[in-house]
Amino acid sequence: MVKMRLCAGCKKEFFPRTSLHKYCSPSCLGYKAPKVLIPPNSMELKKVPGKRPAKVRDKKFYVKKLQVIFNRFIRLRDKADPCISCGKQRDDYHAGHYLSVGSHNELRFCEDNVHKQCAYCNFFLSGNLLNYRKGLINKIGLSKVDFLESKHEQNKYSIDDLKRLMIHYTNLIKSMEAV
Repeated sequence: MVKMRLCAGCKKEFFPRTSLHKYCSPSCLGYKAPKVLIPPNSMELKKVPGKRPAKVRDKKFYVKKLQVIFNRFIRLRDKADPCISCGKQRDDYHAGHYLSVGSHNELRFCEDNVHKQCAYCNFFLSGNLLNYRKGLINKIGLSKVDFLESKHEQNKYSIDDLKRLMIHYTNLIKSMEAV
């Protein structure tokens, strides 16, 4: 049984949730926290009355945003096709990469490397790669699969390149949805 304890911040009695709790609330924890002084010419954005500071977006932001758009394009492109790995029609699909983004980042946005794959094969079977390769050979041919499996140079996308690709795939999605 946990006994009442004195708060280390405000000195009131409270029931701790575990034997490690020394403060009755998060606000009492602030009593012990040292005040940090921020120098006046720090890297903070200066506030201009009536305007919001501009958000600085890095390359990762645009890569994530493009990945969402690209995956949607792949699912629309392969809408009529079954899962590339198991050949079954299921309810939910992913845009499955044949060669993973982690080890082959240069093929992240390569349309031949990404195809509609059921969530079961992609997630629970880690891509079901042996059957994925068979389905890929049937779909795009052995020469393109050999090209995918060969060595590639790293792509150094700039933010402008990523924005252009986002516009390109967004336009393709709009034209596919219009049909």
